Amino acid sequence: MFKPALLPLALLCSFLSSAAPGAEAPRPPGADEALERRLAAVVPSERQYRWQRVFDVYAFVHFGPNTFSGREWGTGKEDPAVFNPTALDARQWARALKSAGMTMAILTVKHHDGFCLWPSRYTAQSVKGSPWKEGKGDVVREFVDAVRAEGLAVGIYLSPADLFQIESPAGYYGDGSVPVDTVIPTDPTSFKTDPTKARLVASGGAPYPCKVDDYNRYFLNQLYELMTEYGPIDALWFDGATPKSKGGQQYAYPAWYGLIRQLQPQAVITVKGPDVRWVGNENGIARETEWSVIGLNRPEAEYTWPDMTGKMLGDRALVADAAALHWYPAEANVSIRRGWFFHEDQKPKTGEQLMDLYERSIGRNASFLVNVPPDPRGLFSDADVAALKSFGELRQTRYGTNLATGVTVTATSSLPGHAPEGALDGKYETYWEAATKSSADGPVTLDITLPRLVTYRRIVLQEQIQRGQRVEAFTIEAEQADGTWAKLGEGTTIGYKRIIAVPDSSAQHLRIRFDRYRVAPTLAEVELYY
Repeated sequence: MFKPALLPLALLCSFLSSAAPGAEAPRPPGADEALERRLAAVVPSERQYRWQRVFDVYAFVHFGPNTFSGREWGTGKEDPAVFNPTALDARQWARALKSAGMTMAILTVKHHDGFCLWPSRYTAQSVKGSPWKEGKGDVVREFVDAVRAEGLAVGIYLSPADLFQIESPAGYYGDGSVPVDTVIPTDPTSFKTDPTKARLVASGGAPYPCKVDDYNRYFLNQLYELMTEYGPIDALWFDGATPKSKGGQQYAYPAWYGLIRQLQPQAVITVKGPDVRWVGNENGIARETEWSVIGLNRPEAEYTWPDMTGKMLGDRALVADAAALHWYPAEANVSIRRGWFFHEDQKPKTGEQLMDLYERSIGRNASFLVNVPPDPRGLFSDADVAALKSFGELRQTRYGTNLATGVTVTATSSLPGHAPEGALDGKYETYWEAATKSSADGPVTLDITLPRLVTYRRIVLQEQIQRGQRVEAFTIEAEQADGTWAKLGEGTTIGYKRIIAVPDSSAQHLRIRFDRYRVAPTLAEVELYY
């Protein structure tokens, strides 16, 4: 994993001012309505929409030489022989993750130390040099086969950093090479002497022309192996970690992204990429106000996707004068243990603790990525397996039965074809939308009457994100026995999903008041749970 680099104060201030120039200046008449229309028009791409709908809770699996050395970040000088699991069973991992209700697993196929969990043709620093299976094993193959057998999707984390390439005298990282015309995949025998010579791969995709230096050529060749020899990949996870630099090495991110789009166009590029951003901490907690619509300080084609760690990212003041607007949802990541790799002396989080983080990530318009590290045997520990199972059972108990069924619903305003019933029919694709044209039209209310008395303590709201992210502030109220209304809960953003914890309530008549919004509020789902 990574820790965000600290920017010098002057540079940080310069970036913030460039991200939202003139945010404090008075805005001309009609500017707010025009801004609302611009903001409401920003919607997810097809791959982002699929990611939000399918991959809400998923897993990280950190495994490698650090598992055996006790380190978190390796040195790049590890002997491949240190990697020697005695009972590796990726199917055990997959079953445990499935018990937690996860839908995807992301394997750390190469961490910062440069050791590859597959027999890459481009380096000996891999399982080929391990005594595990006499150097003929392939952790990536066992992983993808296992998780797919359990119905989970596959993700890959290939660290941009590579300490082995830095520390090796003949390493490619920072070797002073200049970009030259290259065709990926490069024949391993002519990697440096003739980088235009493509290696034919029977199971691979089309060759990929680019102009890169030695290290980026090495990285692209490994990406090509992973994306052409292991079936469909749904996420490519990069980070910005730089444990050590050499020779002013730069990463050719546009070339990497281009190769991914060519070979695995359905895959999201997460964290250091244009599809999904890091939430800004490693605690698994999203912001109380989490926007998916973000302002960029330059056009998308020129943007470098830095970490975004500010307390507020998408409010009107910050995005009003942005050079571009971009749908950029958050991923909240955390490890089940304190470290990202296995350490015997660390205890896992309980199912209850994971449930709390679920509600503070998923429940605040982010995805939830939980790392589970195999031990030196190559197995998840019994304690980790039990915690995952407990988490899955708690989710099913709390969110398995929606109590908001058979309801009567009305609204103060509705767009033709998008009546209030669309928000309570159990179908995300249908939705209610108000007929307002601007938040200047004032609050809009959705009234819900339950057919019977039930007790609930969680209210789940979902916007239809194909209509953008629009709600800026809302209040939930319940009618009391004397006919008065009492506030149950409130919030700012909703996005794909918002979970509001409320005191135990049995009120049959609820109303959701949208106090501030962009153009018109929408809701795809309203659900009640105990």
